[in-house]
Amino acid sequence: MVVVRPCKRHGEVERYPKSGKCVPCVSEYNRSRTNPRRGKGVKCICGCGGVALYPNGKHGPLCKRAYQRRWRLDNKEWKLEYNRHWLADNPDRAKAYEQRARLKRYGVTPDGYRDLLVKQSGVCAICAETCITGRSLAVDHDHETGFIRGLLCIRCNRALGLLHDDIDILLSAVAYLEEGRESKVRLV
Repeated sequence: MVVVRPCKRHGEVERYPKSGKCVPCVSEYNRSRTNPRRGKGVKCICGCGGVALYPNGKHGPLCKRAYQRRWRLDNKEWKLEYNRHWLADNPDRAKAYEQRARLKRYGVTPDGYRDLLVKQSGVCAICAETCITGRSLAVDHDHETGFIRGLLCIRCNRALGLLHDDIDILLSAVAYLEEGRESKVRLV
C-alpha cells in the first residue's frame, strides 16, 4: 500500500504518478521560472496577431516564427553553409523530404501517391511507360480546378505544360502529325 502524504500548501490534491509531486506546486514552480515579461499582452509586429515571446528584441516584439525568420535572414551565409553540409550528410532524408514537400503542394499523401501508382500499374497515364530519367512520376493536376488527373512521366508532363493544357492546341497537333504521315514531300 502506497501512503500519499497531503501537500503542506494545498492539502489533499492530485499528484503526479512517477514523482509524487503536487500538481499545483509543480505548475507554480514552472510559472515562476518563465520570463515574467513573456505573454504580458505585447503583440507581435509581424502581423500574425500573436503574443510576442521576444518582446525586447532588437527588431521589436516578435513571436517565435517571426524571430526565427528574422534570425535566418540575419545569418543567411551560416544557414546556407549548414544546409549544404546537412544535404551532403543526409541525401536519403533530403530526397524523402523533397518528395513529401512536392506531394504536399498538391494535397497528396505518400499513401495516396502509392495508390495512384498502383492504379496506373506504375506507368505514365498517357504513354504507358515508366519515366525515362528514373525519377518518380509527376503528379498532374488541372490548373483551373486544382484536382489531380493522374501521374505522368516527365516528357508527357512537360508536353502538356508546353501546350498550356489546351485541348484545341492538342487536337491541332494531332491533326498536324496525321497530315505529316500522308505527305510524300521530302526535303533532302
